[in-house]
Amino acid sequence: MLLDEPLQCLDPPNRRLIASVIAGSDRPVEQMIVTTYEESLVQRIRDAVPGTDVRVIS
Repeated sequence: MLLDEPLQCLDPPNRRLIASVIAGSDRPVEQMIVTTYEESLVQRIRDAVPGTDVRVIS
């Protein structure tokens, strides 16, 4: 799954909704690539999904 800036241009309620869906999905995804500047989203995914590999590319 590839998500490129999934929260960009969303209003606050929808940002929270989408971030929750991404971080707490019940369906197993073998690989998810998310490009984002949203550090809080990255932290939520890292906390919710054991074994998450986070790479910062600048």
